[in-house]
Amino acid sequence: MRINCIYIEIFILLLLSSVLVNLINRFNFKNPFIKKSYLYINRIINLEKRKYIFIIRFIVYLLVFSMIFFISFKVYKLDSSIFRLYKSNEALKSIIALITSLIITVQMFFMSIMIFLSLILKKNVVQAISEISWIEINKEYLIYSRFIRPLLVSIIESILYCLIFNFIIIYIFKFNFIEGILILSIIYGLGKSLLMNKRETKIIMFFYGFWCVFIGNILYGFTGNIIYTILLFMIIINFWVFKK
Repeated sequence: MRINCIYIEIFILLLLSSVLVNLINRFNFKNPFIKKSYLYINRIINLEKRKYIFIIRFIVYLLVFSMIFFISFKVYKLDSSIFRLYKSNEALKSIIALITSLIITVQMFFMSIMIFLSLILKKNVVQAISEISWIEINKEYLIYSRFIRPLLVSIIESILYCLIFNFIIIYIFKFNFIEGILILSIIYGLGKSLLMNKRETKIIMFFYGFWCVFIGNILYGFTGNIIYTILLFMIIINFWVFKK
């Protein structure tokens, strides 16, 4: 019975995380609610449609994160001490670990997509990557789309998947470290893959998400400081921001 409860809780965890990474990208003017709300707001404040969508997505993203944050602390009784920034014995070792983690993440990501896309599916990897527009760049709101949004995504998702969910799945569900980070990596990878429509781009985003969280959790476990994991996410996410 206990095992069944654990699997149900893990499923809920998967559902919440999928909502977090996908919900904001489903908001557009094809949605009747968005269209009606825009017409109402526009009577009071004159806003461009694109700017309105950015604001709505930002608000929803923060609301979903806040909801998961609240559930984590109320249901799973997390303690605020998990946010303590432990000082590493040697800062140099942590910096080297960050650089090493970055290299390994990039290598494993490209190795994985080369094996699955190029060797197995016989697809053009470069073309598939070029079709991905996860981080949409808007010249009118360049600072937001190129800097602020990627920064927020890096901070929020690294804290969620490498700190809060890490603590829940390892210390509350009692999975060992490797099992725990494998589950989290698959959850995050599946969430990212749902952002895409084509099989090739789904595979790319799955491996991007998988290796980010897998290596990010190992880095956090080694350094004991979430800052290094946030930096790892921030550096890697810039691949999608500046890839063109």
